[in-house]
Amino acid sequence: PPFFRGLFFQRELLPTQVLIGGVFLLYWVFNRKERFIQDYQWLDYGLIALACLYSASVFYGVNKLLSLQEALKYIAFFLILLLSRRIVDHVEKLYIVVKAIVLAGVLVVLIGTGAALEWVSFSDAFVGGMMNSTFQYHNTFGIYCLALLFLAYMLGARESGPWKHVARGASFILFFGFILSYSRGAWILLPPLGVLYYILVPIHYKKSFIADFIGNFVALAIVINPFTHAINKEVKGSGALWFVLGILVSMGIAMALERIMEKLSIRDRFYNIAIPSFTLVLPIILFAMKDTILGFLPEDLADRMANISLGTETVTERTVFYQDAFKIIKDYPLFGTGGGGWGTLYRMYQSYGYASTQAHNYYMQLWIEVGTIGLLLLGIVLLLYVYHCVRNYYTCEDGDLKAIHAGLFIAVAALLGHSAIDFNMALAAIPILIWGIIGMQMGISQPFLKVKVGKNATTYGIVAMASILLIISSFHTIAMNEIRSGISDLNRGRIDSAMKQMKSATKLNPLEPTYIGDYATIANHIAVQAGDEDSRVQSIKKMDKAMELAPYDFNLLTKAVGFYFGNDEIDKAFKMIEQLEKYHPLNSSTYESVTGFYLAVAQEYAEEGKKDEAVEILQRIVDIEGKIDVLNQDIKDSVQITNMVRFVEVTAKTQENIEKARELLSSL
Repeated sequence: PPFFRGLFFQRELLPTQVLIGGVFLLYWVFNRKERFIQDYQWLDYGLIALACLYSASVFYGVNKLLSLQEALKYIAFFLILLLSRRIVDHVEKLYIVVKAIVLAGVLVVLIGTGAALEWVSFSDAFVGGMMNSTFQYHNTFGIYCLALLFLAYMLGARESGPWKHVARGASFILFFGFILSYSRGAWILLPPLGVLYYILVPIHYKKSFIADFIGNFVALAIVINPFTHAINKEVKGSGALWFVLGILVSMGIAMALERIMEKLSIRDRFYNIAIPSFTLVLPIILFAMKDTILGFLPEDLADRMANISLGTETVTERTVFYQDAFKIIKDYPLFGTGGGGWGTLYRMYQSYGYASTQAHNYYMQLWIEVGTIGLLLLGIVLLLYVYHCVRNYYTCEDGDLKAIHAGLFIAVAALLGHSAIDFNMALAAIPILIWGIIGMQMGISQPFLKVKVGKNATTYGIVAMASILLIISSFHTIAMNEIRSGISDLNRGRIDSAMKQMKSATKLNPLEPTYIGDYATIANHIAVQAGDEDSRVQSIKKMDKAMELAPYDFNLLTKAVGFYFGNDEIDKAFKMIEQLEKYHPLNSSTYESVTGFYLAVAQEYAEEGKKDEAVEILQRIVDIEGKIDVLNQDIKDSVQITNMVRFVEVTAKTQENIEKARELLSSL
């Protein structure tokens, strides 16, 4: 999944959901008579309840399509949890999957590194010195590398022979990607998670972790400057040599340190007490040496590290996001807005004109979408997971098994912890990884809090959910292909074929307002040219349906204004322009559309001799400047002014419309 833009976009996510639904149904068909197929735990029911709550929001949510898409995601996440738990039911199977996960992470970093060296062509994989790789977002890439880094450390300690060397090489590659992600949020999680991992694992794993981490750190310190200089040159080939050298140096240092620790025969107390105690004073030492350390690093990296604080503009901006999120939660406290609520509504509630379809906090966004009920459900699910981990950690006597639980828990904690300050969970590859890991942990562990009743009903309910996931995702995939083919045919002048395919798309995905709006616009144009009044009326009804589904959508609102005005549906056009102002008050482009529409209406009224109506509309245009001044003053009064704050602008087009309105007003 990480190779496909993190599964953030429907184009990659829908086929993945088809695959998950199909695989689960096949698995159920072949194993339906086995007793284990009806083994359920309370954690399962918690995730089922969350998926059902998202599904219910399709009927009451502010955005039916996004509510459905989120519901399908959570069904997929649950099926991943169930498949992982039932298939990975032995520790050796788990190691095979963990190795595959780590190798996938290595490939992701190699793609990002290849993009930095201009050897690999992948959109936005390396931008402005930051490595994004296939996620196309550096923060998610950074925390992904950190999560998998602990899995690599775990493998390096447990394995012997070739796999030990592979794991050690992988740890440097992941550490390299982690640092070059420039993700400050991920960076600050390394120390606490590293200490927690160290405390939880047995002595053998502690020694291996010390060796591997020092190897990673020293090797990166050696190669980071030469590599950075290389990728800034025209000929970047030397960067690859420095990268390979870093891998070899890291592996060599780790092996040497491990042998030294074996020969010294240091008492366990040193590793259990002295080193954890040293980590308490280490931050003080590093802070004292801050200037020296930063002076050694590449300038961009040093600046990024030096600016880690709660006072950065990024932190300030996200604080505003959270304040605005609470405004939405206050209006939709119990069951939320439905899926996609933040992206649909935030323009109405924002303190200034930022553009962010994600709240940059998974828990806040889920609270918005499924309310306090949904947040409590998620809290219960995560508490059940923690309880499961703690019980199994303390009841198992095998050191390797303890290390497995520790490594997997730290990986999950990294991803979930960072999701409190970013939108990693919006990239479906991340929750798929999280629920897959949780499922595997449950699969190799002694079950706690098992459910003993209602198993048959649960099984058939889950099969129904998998079928829904498969069918709807398949329909939406076909619809997406149909609309693309239709647009392609339209550009080639194949009108009949284009209309047939676009109509098909609206039937396969009847909740997608853009499909319906595009179809209505083209059908209307054809009907007007042909003088077909019945078809024209039908096209207006289609646009009505699109706007019923997406009354908050900026692009559709602006399109609908022109559509209705061109079809003499003036009342509907006025309604759309009012909604545009109401739902997008801090978007500068709103006032281009508002003034443009009012000007066209006023000119029409003037031509028809409706002087009073024309004057009233023209006065609305002239008053826009004052309205914008009030909005900007509200922004100044409500937020801390930084470079990130955007005010409402009187754009050149808006100003032009206002001047035309004044001229027309003076002539009446």
